[in-house]
Amino acid sequence: SGYAIGAVLEQDGKPIGFLSQVIDPPDVRQWPKAYSKCPAFRVPYKASANQPGEALQIEFCNRQFTFRHVEPYLHIRVHGLWHICVPQFPEFLTHVLHSHHDHVTAGHRGQKKPFAALSKHHYWPGMRAYTTAYVESCTHCRASKSINQKPAGLLQQLLIPSRRWAHVSLDFVTDLPLTTTGHDSILVMVDSLSKMAHFVPAKKSFTAADTVEILSDRLVSRFSRGALAPTLTPPMTKLFRQLCDRAQSHILKAKWQQKYYADTNRRAVEYGVGDKVWLSSKHLPPFHSCPKFEPRYRGPFEVIERIGSVAYRLALHPTYECHDVFHVSQLVPDRPRPPALVSSAADAAWPPIHDAAGNLTAEYKVDYIMDQRSSGDAAQYLVKWRGAPEEQATWEPAHHLTGCPALLRAWCPRQRRRLQARSNLGPSEA
Repeated sequence: SGYAIGAVLEQDGKPIGFLSQVIDPPDVRQWPKAYSKCPAFRVPYKASANQPGEALQIEFCNRQFTFRHVEPYLHIRVHGLWHICVPQFPEFLTHVLHSHHDHVTAGHRGQKKPFAALSKHHYWPGMRAYTTAYVESCTHCRASKSINQKPAGLLQQLLIPSRRWAHVSLDFVTDLPLTTTGHDSILVMVDSLSKMAHFVPAKKSFTAADTVEILSDRLVSRFSRGALAPTLTPPMTKLFRQLCDRAQSHILKAKWQQKYYADTNRRAVEYGVGDKVWLSSKHLPPFHSCPKFEPRYRGPFEVIERIGSVAYRLALHPTYECHDVFHVSQLVPDRPRPPALVSSAADAAWPPIHDAAGNLTAEYKVDYIMDQRSSGDAAQYLVKWRGAPEEQATWEPAHHLTGCPALLRAWCPRQRRRLQARSNLGPSEA
């Protein structure tokens, strides 16, 4: 730019050093003296500045240069600045967007900064729409960045019972001292309307049939006498019904008021069967030994069933040892990148290895080992496959990794250092 100097030092396609410095007028006035004293610039360059603050002029001398003729680009003048008109070829546009967003020096800076960097030197019709679509479909941004929207899923409230003991909540209190009758648990039954509780001795080994039998003997027979009540209603029963009706009206009013204020900070989101979504990793088992290196979202996964109003069943990978139904607030929609915007530098999708004759084999390339469980002959390694995200890493036994002994040799010292570091931590630090 015209007021600063910036540079990035790369090695093997990865940045290892950065330079960012603002050019001050006093520094500009010292450049001619520095050029005249530096042996590296004394012979080929001649620097001069007539007045302080005047533009620095450098003359090249005693050096041969080779020039190559380049066909001129089409330029357009926007706000007094000349911009290069980029041809609207998908390959060329993708290359430009990849260099300003996905490259290691770009840093996945969102939507505004890549567009600002592009608009300094490039122009094509619909540039903002292209940039927005490209950034929204970036898998690295979706997995690593948080969502700045309201939580998804409106408040789902419980139904208000029409009468006492019409809706009952059950809970077992287990692992109690054994009584003389052989009971070690308590079944707690609570009426949702009056909050009246009924306690029944039970056993931890009770099945669903035993629980239904207890409800029939202790609950239905005791609190379902209203159906056999006489035609004439006693005064106390009539008064109690009036109090219940008044309580129901107040509960209903408070219920809708609670839902109104709760839904102001939420948004309604729905997914269909077959849609692709990203799953929050907040409540998932970590893949790494250090949780702070975990991505915020994993996926994408396919929605295979809708459960209720705000829950969905996902087609998880077999390596996920958890329940496959999640609340809609834990899901983020996937925006697949159009084929015209897929970069040629992107990884292939889990490609198998070809043999010498060019035929596909049953072997796949391994990037690195993420974790290990068990040891000896029963050891299993969590393998990150080349071309596949870490969410699709699988546990493989050692005899499946005979083709990558170097990774196993490199993993053993790393595993020992990690176990040693864990053993050195104190109880408060661990």
